[in-house]
Amino acid sequence: MDYHENYYKVVVMELNSFCLCKMNNVNVINLRRRKDYFSAAVHCASASLNKTQELINMANHIDISKFKREVFTIHGLHMNMHGKHKLAAIIVNSTLKQFYSWRLAVRNGFSILHNGGKLFQQYIVDAWCKVEANQLWFIRQNQRSLRVENYRGLRRYLEERARALGARVGKLVVLPAMTVGSPRYMQARYREAMAIVARYGKPDLFITFTTNPNWPEIQENLEHHQRFEHRPDLVCRVFKSKFTQFLDDLNKRQVLGVTQTYTYVIEFQKRGLPHAHVLITMRPEDKIMIDNVDDIVCAEFPDRDMDPTLYDIIAEHYVHRPCGANNPVAPCMRDGKCSKGYPMSFNDETIIDHVRRPVYRRRRDGRPNSSRRGNGNRQPKDCAIQPVLCKKIHVPHQFRSLRHTLEHEVPLQVCTQGRRLYHNSSQCDQTLDWDEIQNYLDCRYVSSTEAAYRLMTFPLADRSHSVMTLPVHLENEQAILFDDDLPEEDVAAAVDKPTKLMAWFILNNTDVEARQLTYVEIPEHYTWNNREAVWEKRRQISKTIGQLMEVTPTDVELYHLRMLLHHVRGAVSFESIRDVHGTVFPTYFLTLAKKWG
Repeated sequence: MDYHENYYKVVVMELNSFCLCKMNNVNVINLRRRKDYFSAAVHCASASLNKTQELINMANHIDISKFKREVFTIHGLHMNMHGKHKLAAIIVNSTLKQFYSWRLAVRNGFSILHNGGKLFQQYIVDAWCKVEANQLWFIRQNQRSLRVENYRGLRRYLEERARALGARVGKLVVLPAMTVGSPRYMQARYREAMAIVARYGKPDLFITFTTNPNWPEIQENLEHHQRFEHRPDLVCRVFKSKFTQFLDDLNKRQVLGVTQTYTYVIEFQKRGLPHAHVLITMRPEDKIMIDNVDDIVCAEFPDRDMDPTLYDIIAEHYVHRPCGANNPVAPCMRDGKCSKGYPMSFNDETIIDHVRRPVYRRRRDGRPNSSRRGNGNRQPKDCAIQPVLCKKIHVPHQFRSLRHTLEHEVPLQVCTQGRRLYHNSSQCDQTLDWDEIQNYLDCRYVSSTEAAYRLMTFPLADRSHSVMTLPVHLENEQAILFDDDLPEEDVAAAVDKPTKLMAWFILNNTDVEARQLTYVEIPEHYTWNNREAVWEKRRQISKTIGQLMEVTPTDVELYHLRMLLHHVRGAVSFESIRDVHGTVFPTYFLTLAKKWG
């Protein structure tokens, strides 16, 4: 118990020293003393030895001479200490996230931090909460720079809600989409994924990639007393490495065929293990049809004599637990039946049922099942038995064919939650406040694995194609962005600068090929030059697609203009969009009604 108490004191002291150094405009570098488990050294921006020595003594009472002739590395930058009177360092200003990312790195020798057990988990969670709180505080203090007044749909909703309550709109705090994990971030990723689906069609495979805590890369790097949950940083690094290798097998080595697009999202279980959901779209020649489903998805045990390694992997990781009459208290049991549908019926071939879902082949071949987790009819879950993937990753991946499903899986889970409206009431006045940051914090759950994953700046979502969001605006109603201290001539230049939509009109006047494309298709064939505000012809094939910005249906004219831009080709002005067979209609709503009845 004394060991953990001392360790916790060490952590608190180290955090306090970091905050102290930040307040004194000092760059922080943590170093490890040879015999003690706590050490810290700082390098002042002025490189003054006296000031450095004074701050060290004030913060931690550490003599800098104990670090002489030591060489340390942080993010590839070396700091050398020679003697008592020379301190040379090459270092840049680091953020709080970079500091903790460096602290989580494993180095030679014994590390009391990585051997802290549950205290190490608490340290990581506290570190990420501090980083995230710092980011949210900055966003709250800089709402004006986020141009909150541009959220017209949200403001219109609050005005209507306040009018119904007899109140007035109070403070508006917006959490932008740049905050990773926020509702706006998830919605933006969802729209980008749907833009890929709209361009290349529905995906063919839905793959779930889970973490195996028994991976040799994890077990071989644990100390004798450690379990995998004691090292969330190690679990995250191994998972990221394995998942990257898995994506390379799919996209570069093409073990399942040539992939056209992919989208994935990383999620975290409450017990701490990360997993990924991947959507794969194959090229037309490699589309999964009913006659080749069995080449990719299999719900049978492999032959133990022909491939014992693959058999052991399937039997260990991908057999449904005993349920039914053998185990009526199993977690999957609902009303006396297995909620997952086990045991499954035998089928000699893969068929499509009445709701257009595949029923995979499960032949009655008489093979015995010696798995401890068998449910009596020796049936594994629907899993991929690609030997290249299963043997390399040491855990099967759940494959589901989406080609014949009635509804395809959504790549990102957007958690819809009730917005909290704060009513500040008094006898004279009532205000209706909207605070998205507080709503985000109230529903926040952070595990040690997620905290380590975020501190190491691994992506939570990614896709094969970049998506360019194209602005949509009415004539003379484009957004003009400039700083308050900008000179008048620069403000005038910003007013005259064309938007991407206006530049599309100009492009159609001069380029015959561009007239054959819609506004959404332009980014695939042209690149945007932001300095000159013009569309330029692409010189090589690029994985870039376009999507129109989101518009609320309550903004009637803008909403119908957005609908028209999905279909109109070769428009040279706003007026030409409203032109139907030589007749120019006054509104976009009437234009749309005339075109499509």
